[in-house]
Amino acid sequence: MRGRYIWAVALVLVGLWLLLGNIGWLPGASWGIFWSLVLIVAGVVLILEAARRGRQVGPVDDTVPLGTAVRGKLTVKHGAGRLVIQGVEGPGYLAWGTFGGGVHKTINTIDDVIEAELSMDVGVVADRVASLSKRNKAYEWNVAVNSAVPLDLNLDTGVSDQHLDLSRTHITKFNLNTGASSTVLILPKAAGFTEARINSGAASVKITVPQGVSLRVTGAMGLGSLKVDENRFPKTTDGYESPDFQTAANRVYLTIEGGVGSVEIR
Repeated sequence: MRGRYIWAVALVLVGLWLLLGNIGWLPGASWGIFWSLVLIVAGVVLILEAARRGRQVGPVDDTVPLGTAVRGKLTVKHGAGRLVIQGVEGPGYLAWGTFGGGVHKTINTIDDVIEAELSMDVGVVADRVASLSKRNKAYEWNVAVNSAVPLDLNLDTGVSDQHLDLSRTHITKFNLNTGASSTVLILPKAAGFTEARINSGAASVKITVPQGVSLRVTGAMGLGSLKVDENRFPKTTDGYESPDFQTAANRVYLTIEGGVGSVEIR
């Protein structure tokens, strides 16, 4: 790839030299203006083509080894495209998956806690936005998290189509910041107590609460709409709450901060 850039720049420089010579700004230059323009155009085309191919990175597989850690904090930054997350048994790993367009990974272990961040390359944002209408699987992220490891999960997403099946995870803290996205979320079913927060902009969020899990919901939607199954989660003075929330073995305390989108809980 580096060689292509060098030749492209060389063509542009030669073309400019010849062009300047033909218009009198660089005495002694030869050839005609026509061939000068041809070289300039050819060089620019090669540069643009190389840049375009550089953004279109194919899917890559990657992992976050658990090491000696017994707890995890995972941050996923996904600007655009399709994001799928689920809990899977995976001894030796905190997370692993296939990442369309590539992934930037940082890992830091402090005592018995591993902190990891997975983020997309900003150079492929435009391609991923375009891929939404085409359902191009080359720009999907499919991520598995270790279902046996207590985990804090933070998601920072933009223009995304998201399916987050957290039912088999051991997530104790969950935070979702999302923009103009469509999200299907299944909450943990056997994680004990989970503190969850959703901050949505112009987003559609559909939340499923597994049977046997109690829920408390607080917050507001701004100009958006909040629809809650009041048969399962009766309305209270400050939100909605399962009758057995205080004593349930598995429960989720959910705070919602919404914009102009919609949130549905069932």
